[in-house]
Formats: sequence, structure tokens, C-alpha cells
Amino acid sequence: MLIKQEKLRQYANKLLSFLRVRRGAVGVEISDTSIRLSFFDGRAWRFGGIRLEPGVMDGGRIKDYEKLVAALKEAKSKIFGNSKSRGRINAVVALGSTGVYGQVFKLPAAEGKGLEDAIQLNLQMVSPTDISKVYSGWQFVGRKDGSSDVEILSAFMDREIVEDLSRAVFDAGFL
Repeated sequence: MLIKQEKLRQYANKLLSFLRVRRGAVGVEISDTSIRLSFFDGRAWRFGGIRLEPGVMDGGRIKDYEKLVAALKEAKSKIFGNSKSRGRINAVVALGSTGVYGQVFKLPAAEGKGLEDAIQLNLQMVSPTDISKVYSGWQFVGRKDGSSDVEILSAFMDREIVEDLSRAVFDAGFL
């Protein structure tokens, strides 16, 4: 009975994939030294990766755009072969922590719009540069025992770095 259910699930996944109702996504990690990919093909995880030539990336910034795009395409063809490597593939991209600035700050307890406004003001104040030049995000860390203050973790990354990497990933055939 269990084998029949597994076969039925596999057929359903193939049908949904064929109809493009549900498309898989590849995980892509980009660092200064390597590109790594992971993908679940419905049965097993597949992993692949390549080392980047020295000087392609430095401190999270692209130094040689063409070589990075070529490396991304090579990594893509290694994991998918030549058949799928020509089309666009959904991707979730993880960037190295180089270039990410994090800061924890405390706020007095508040609710609703007041809390949101206080968080946005503090994000502007703790930003390492002009807030319009970075992508930023935040999340609740928690409360200290016996205190009504809330702790907020904020993170910032240079917009230019993110947009350049996004363009390179897209040019290599990922969505």
C-alpha cells in the first residue's frame, strides 16, 4: 500500500511540474570563493558547486561580472545537465555575510503604529549609511526578564551589491 501511495505521489508531482503548477527551486549560495547549489528533484537532494577564480568577487562585491555569470552558468549545468540548464530556473539565493551589518536596539513597549514608527526611526538612526542606499530588515529578538522593553534585531546590506548580484543571477538563467 505504501509503495502505491509513493508512486501516486511521484506521478502527481510530475504532472504538476509538467503543467508548471508547482516548480521546484534551486538554492544558490554565492561567496567570494565559491558558488554552491542544492536542488531536490523529487526523490533525492542534488548538490553541486564550483570554486571562483581569485578576483571575481571581493568583499561581496562583483569585480569581474562576466566571469561570475559564466561560473553561475557552469554550476547550473553541473547540477541540471545541458537539458535544463538552458531555461530559467527558480532560485533562492543566499549571499555571504560579508557586507551585512547587524545591530540590536531596544525600544520601550508600544503597540501598533507607534511601535512600527519607532522601529523605522531607529532603523534610520542605526543604519551604517544613508538608509536609501541599503536594504534593511528587522525582527523581534525578545524581552529581558522584568523589563517592558523589546529588543529588535536590524540588518542592512548595500543596495548596489544586492542589485548587481541579482542581475548576474538573472543573466545566468535563474529567476
